Amino acid sequence: MRPSHKYKIGKNIILALTHPLTLTALSAALLFNSFSTYADTVSCPDAEIGSVFIEKQRLYMVADDRIVGQQDKINALQQGYLYFCTSQVTDMSNLFQGNSTFSADISDWDTSNVTNMANMFQNASAFNQNIIGWDTSNVTNMANMFQNASVFNQNISAWNTSNVTDMTDMFLGADAFSYDTSSSLQSTVSCLDKGVGERFRYKNMEYLVVDDTSIRLPENQDALVNDDLRFCTSHVTDMAYLFLRDFKPAYKDFNADISDWDTSQVTNMQGLFAITTAFNQPIGNWDTSKVTNMRLMFYRAYVFNQPIGEWDTAEVTDMRSMFSQNPTFNQPIGNWDTSKVTNMSQMFDDSGSFNQPIGDWNTANVTDMRHMFASSKSFNQPIGDWNTANVTHINGMFSRAAVFEQDLSGWDVNEVIDLRRTWHFAENSKLSRNRAYFPRFFQ
Repeated sequence: MRPSHKYKIGKNIILALTHPLTLTALSAALLFNSFSTYADTVSCPDAEIGSVFIEKQRLYMVADDRIVGQQDKINALQQGYLYFCTSQVTDMSNLFQGNSTFSADISDWDTSNVTNMANMFQNASAFNQNIIGWDTSNVTNMANMFQNASVFNQNISAWNTSNVTDMTDMFLGADAFSYDTSSSLQSTVSCLDKGVGERFRYKNMEYLVVDDTSIRLPENQDALVNDDLRFCTSHVTDMAYLFLRDFKPAYKDFNADISDWDTSQVTNMQGLFAITTAFNQPIGNWDTSKVTNMRLMFYRAYVFNQPIGEWDTAEVTDMRSMFSQNPTFNQPIGNWDTSKVTNMSQMFDDSGSFNQPIGDWNTANVTDMRHMFASSKSFNQPIGDWNTANVTHINGMFSRAAVFEQDLSGWDVNEVIDLRRTWHFAENSKLSRNRAYFPRFFQ
């Protein structure tokens, strides 16, 4: 005897069906109706795979990666006999690839657990359904997703693509697609599987795979600045002084969108945006986990003021002059991991706006804080708990820092080499008048 299974329908109706299910049996189940009101997304995270239920007067089957790809079920979906509850699906890659007639309503799919959507609608030339409400927060691969989906034109700019690592050719050949996703679908373009010098198209832009040498070639940089070409930087490890030539600004007005650069292999960002007086693009999603050098990175980057507080700075050892002479930057960076930083000299020297809490920074390995806040016009945050036990150079740290008046009496400066001319506090500041605020070496 074949086992009998019970399937929950709506809230209160139980339908006994024999296993395995046939589409005829599924169609018969449509005689049952549930009139409960539900959210747009149909969810079934704990339901038995293969079970069916009625929701919104539709028959749903609880699908997994296997069921959702079965052609007879897809045909039933297309004809409106069957709908999928996809809460337990993780892989939708190639699902409708090459299906030139598929156009079913799948707007209520629960995609919260899906990680792979590569090629999903590739060559699905009839599909143009509203899927703007999909949860894509766990998706990592969208390569070729809408390639040659010639009529698709839905606004998916609200999708969360923070975990997507590959969007290669996502909209290539999607001729009807007209929405600007350049800012909302920010994601890294990866090309480790491609050779240096290779070109490919993505989001209707031409990309060039570059390395440490080709990224500096004037003809390539000219094309980047003119927005004729974009770089895929997966093979790049050194971005030091990228937009300077002979240490002079080559592109003062550089302000191209480079939010999709793959910086996962980069170790050196010294002077990357130095003297790029117009650059102010969102780069907060960059992977900086291997970067060790950020010296002069935003030196005289006069208008840069983008959130970069989520950067992974755990390997950085040098932050000297990182925001020196930057009059604009004032973003929260208090959560940065500075445990390996040894040099913070001139880090905020002559910074006009910076006044963010950085009192929780781990400064245990810092040896050089010379002129760190010299001439800073706005900084006045409590940093009295910093560990300064290893600091050897502290000359002019607050020289002409007009508004700084914090208590530093807990600082240990016994390792400072030369204490002469060390404390040039701003004239008439609390620190210049009250020695009780001085580090204990001076009391």
